[in-house]
Amino acid sequence: MDNSFNWLDTAVIVLYFVVIIGYGLWLTKKVKSSSVYFIGERKFGWWIMMGQAFGTGTHTENFVAQTGASYQLGFAAIWYQWKNMIITPFYWLIAPWYRRSRRTTVGEIVEDRYGSWMVTLYSIFAILFFVFAQGALLKGNGKVISIASGDMISVDGVVVAMTVAFILYSFLGGLVALAYANFIQAIMIIILSFMLIPSCLNAVGGF
Repeated sequence: MDNSFNWLDTAVIVLYFVVIIGYGLWLTKKVKSSSVYFIGERKFGWWIMMGQAFGTGTHTENFVAQTGASYQLGFAAIWYQWKNMIITPFYWLIAPWYRRSRRTTVGEIVEDRYGSWMVTLYSIFAILFFVFAQGALLKGNGKVISIASGDMISVDGVVVAMTVAFILYSFLGGLVALAYANFIQAIMIIILSFMLIPSCLNAVGGF
């Protein structure tokens, strides 16, 4: 079987970016107020919430990190993902409390409880953390795609393309565009992961 990266693979990647960006921009029509932009007017269905949580917590580089951890630690590395089974119910338990607080961000809740000096400290920490985390995620995704393409696509090119896509649909569409885009990506991750199982089993010689 020919595993080389060809024009069809490139076309799929380009189509994916066009569809995701286009869908995100189309959802901007739903944004009529700041309430919709920041919190989706608190009207997301449970299926969107589940898809968003899964899509947000799962990234391309997870598979690479999991493989490396499994090689180093053995089967115990499965807890890297199984921890989500413990964490996710906690999110659902505190969701009603977040809704009742009528706050948009964690920073506002920190300010209510601890005052302005603590929210300033939290804001500085949050900015530094998310800049580092997003940079690491983008770099990891870039390396995965670059290697999968046989180095035909540069790591920096992937980082730039993904950053532009995120900025376009999240900046213009707010939480609505982000939530629905994450939902679509969650469905794709699940379907494509199952499609990979036969290839992976074949690569390692079966069960």
